[in-house]
This record gives sequence, structure tokens and C-alpha cells, in this order.
Amino acid sequence: MNGLLKKEEEEIKEVGKRIKKRDFSGSEGQEIKNSLFTMVTSLVTKIGAVIFTIIIARLLMPELFGLYSLTLSIIMIFLVFSDLGLGESLIRFVSRELGKRNKSKAKSYAAYFLKIKIALIFITTFALIIFSKYFSENLFKKPLFLGLIAGALYLFLLGISEIIEVLLVSINNFKNLFWKQTIFQISRIILVPILVILGLNYSLSNETNIALVILGLAGACLISTLISYFSSRKKFNFLKYKEKELTQKEKQKTKKFLISMPSIAVSGLFFGEIDILLLGYFVLTEFVGYYRAALSLVGGIIGLIAFSSALLPVFSKLNKKQIEKDFTKFSCISILFSVVSVILILIFAPTIIRIIYGEPYIMATTLLRIFSLMILSGPLIALYENFFISRDKPKLIAKTLIFATAINIILTIFLIVSFLKFGQLYAVYGAIIASIISNYLVLAILIINKRKYDKKS
Repeated sequence: MNGLLKKEEEEIKEVGKRIKKRDFSGSEGQEIKNSLFTMVTSLVTKIGAVIFTIIIARLLMPELFGLYSLTLSIIMIFLVFSDLGLGESLIRFVSRELGKRNKSKAKSYAAYFLKIKIALIFITTFALIIFSKYFSENLFKKPLFLGLIAGALYLFLLGISEIIEVLLVSINNFKNLFWKQTIFQISRIILVPILVILGLNYSLSNETNIALVILGLAGACLISTLISYFSSRKKFNFLKYKEKELTQKEKQKTKKFLISMPSIAVSGLFFGEIDILLLGYFVLTEFVGYYRAALSLVGGIIGLIAFSSALLPVFSKLNKKQIEKDFTKFSCISILFSVVSVILILIFAPTIIRIIYGEPYIMATTLLRIFSLMILSGPLIALYENFFISRDKPKLIAKTLIFATAINIILTIFLIVSFLKFGQLYAVYGAIIASIISNYLVLAILIINKRKYDKKS
């Protein structure tokens, strides 16, 4: 045990020396550099998201914040249909060809995926515009129309933004990706509150105020995307090469990978947003606001703990012994930080809510305590998912998420309806319980399949 710890200490010191000297030479140096920027970008994203949510929640108050949350969830549902896992597929195939210095073939894969991506962006944008009135007047019966119309612009810009991001990842330019995300977070933290304050001062309708919030997000997205594009376009030189036609075998492999990725993307999104959509249908928007407030804090903590997103390119290159070593190490770290976080939330939840959101959100205290149980499962699920994807097992993740999503939808509807007779807050409890059960179901399935995989390999 002491020998293992000593070896780990030596490895950490070596990485520290490389970072201090800015020595990122060789493949190992490139991995350290990429992982460093990925973790810092993740940190900026999570912290920025939490700060933004706190500011907007305080400005809008529970009712309007709930309306904003419902509007945003609908937009995010359409966003995933504008991608369907194409981004991950592009990164995988393009970066592989660039690693082989085959820029023409990389251009072929990029062109293949981007044609589909751009078509999906236009289709989903127009679909959101078409269905916005139905969502507002018939399905949810809440003032969502103007927010969703503004959301169509935001959806379109997010789709274009994603194209820039996946291209940056494909060429291993994580530095520009970091600056892009930083600019977006700063822009929305400044721009959106200004528009909200103006809307509230002029006593605009709730519907108009939500539209202003979404327009502010669209503006921040546009600013970060334009700056990122003009600062990075010279680095996309592989796109200037002449395309090489993909062979039949390459097309089949591409299609095989693409079949699984949409299932993961769609299931993953519905798994995260279904509760808000269902709550928006059954309860008043202020209770959706309480739910989103608690969820945002827990999600932020999970994101900070789950640094495993940076491990996917590393896992893909490691041998089995090294994978198991790093997998065990990061699992232990995740569990340790998760347990500490849960204990702190259970003890200090009322204080946390008052300090962060203010007295109007005090009803979210119990929600936060219940939600904290997901901090134990969330980081581990991310770690297992990245492991299986890096081992070319996306179908396993897809099947697991599809099954768990179906269970989650059934459980959520059942528990919301069952608890609603006791009050709307109890309906929110039901939605959270359904999410927790579904999350631990996913974790259990992934653990079982990991053990099966270890026995076979």
C-alpha cells in the first residue's frame, strides 16, 4: 500500500513539474495539456453556470424562475435532436485521422457529419417555432410562446456553437475551447441580468421577461461563437484539403457508431429534463423554480467532482492494467468528495439556500437534502459511461439509458400524480425520488456490466 502511494506521489510530482515548466512535449505532454484545459474548462463552466443560476433565480423569483426553467428545458430537448450524438462521432473519427496525419480523410469525415448536423439544426429550429404555440396554449398552458420563439434563435446559435466546439476538440485545441466557454459565461452573467432588470423596471409581462432572458443567452452565445471562430479559423486548415471518398467499410463503421450515439444523447437529455417538463405540466411554475434551484446546486457539485470527462481520450490509449488502476483511483476520489458533500448539505441545507438564493426559496431546503443523494451516484455514472465509450461499447450505455429513462418517466408520472393529492410540493418530492431511483438503477447496471467486461477481457 505504501509503495503504491509513493508511486502515485511520484507521478503527481512529475505532472506538476511538467506543468510548472510548461513542458507538454510528446504524447504524454499533450495528454496532460488537454486534460488540464478540459478540467479548467469544466470548472469554469460549472462555476459560471451556478453563478448565473443564482443571479437569475434571485432576480426572477420562484414563479418567473420556474417559467424560465420550463422554457429552457423545452429548448434543450430540441437541442439534443439537432445533434443526436454527431458531435461525439465527429470528434472520434476526425481526431483519429488527424492523428494519422491523414488530413484528406479527416476532411471527408468532417464533411459527412457536418452536412447532417447543419440539416438537423435547421429542422429543429423550424420545428420549435412551429410547436411553440402548441406548447404554450395547449400542452403546458403557461405563457411560454415568446420565450420559445426567442429560443429558436438561441437553439440555432447553440447548434453553430457546437460545430466550432467539436472542431476545436478534434484538432486538440482545448485552449481556445476554454476561452470560448469563459467568454460565454462572462457574457451571459453580464448581459442577461441587464435585460432582466430593464424588463422588470418597465413592468413587462412574465412572457416578455422570459423572452428577454433567452435573447440574452442567445446574445452571449453569438459573442462567444464569433470570437472563437475568428480566433481559430486558421487552425482548421485540414478543412481546405481535398476530400477522399470513404470506403464501404468505413461508412459501415461510421453508421454502426452513429446508431448508438443518438440513443445516448436523447436518453441522456430526457433523463435530465423529463422531471421539469412533467412538473411544468402538473404544478405551478414556482414549484418548478424550487426544483430547478435545488437541482442546479446538486448538478454543480456533481460536475465539479466528476472530472472524469477529461479521462475519455486517456482511457482509449491505456492498457487494461493501467485502466483499472486509474479507474479505481478516480472512483475512490469521487466517493470521498461525494460523501463529504452529502453530509455538509444534510447539515447546512437551510443556510445554503438562504445564502445562495434568499428567503423566497426556503421551500427548496428539503428538496436540496433529498437531491443530495444523487451526488453519490452522479460522478460514478459519468466515470463508468466514459469507460465504456472509450472501450467502444456505446451500445451498452445507450441500452442502459433508454431502459432507465423509460423507468424514470413511468416512476415520475406515477409519483407526481400519487403525491399531488397531498400538495404541489409533495409532487416535486415525487419527481426527485423518481430521479434518484433511476440514477441508482443506471449505476447498478453499469457496475454489473463492468464486472462482466472485466471477466471477459
